[in-house]
Amino acid sequence: MNRRWYVECRSVQGMTALANDVARHLQVRSDLGNVLVVTSSPFSFMRLTRKQWVKIGNSLMRERASTINSPLLTELTAEIEGMRESVFMQGEHIKQTIGQLEVIFAEPSSIRELLGQWSTVYVCAEIGSLECNDITERLADGAVVVLYNEATGF
Repeated sequence: MNRRWYVECRSVQGMTALANDVARHLQVRSDLGNVLVVTSSPFSFMRLTRKQWVKIGNSLMRERASTINSPLLTELTAEIEGMRESVFMQGEHIKQTIGQLEVIFAEPSSIRELLGQWSTVYVCAEIGSLECNDITERLADGAVVVLYNEATGF
């Protein structure tokens, strides 16, 4: 099977700025399918990213409250509801797919055990060729792999 996927390289300094960048990029791609975030500290990075995700949601709610444009109200409401239904999980606690947008945070060494297919992968840690192969085998057609801060492997 010949699938196409794309690689994007980004450079961000600091964990909070990295979590903010992932959350903002994720907002744009959230309706395209499941997401994998490869990081050396999944739990703490998940907390940081979730916090940024909530801030984005609050900003959208303020924007919705300040508009009287009906089509924009409908669009913002749908986006906010989609964000609320998103599930953020740590890789080692995943047993099955849930059906909503899943954002899975995992260490490079645990990628092989994860289920599912990903439409977006954020690589925030160094990975080897074995982990790279595990990721590329499960990328959806048209998927995007975002490499942060010169992460290698791809």
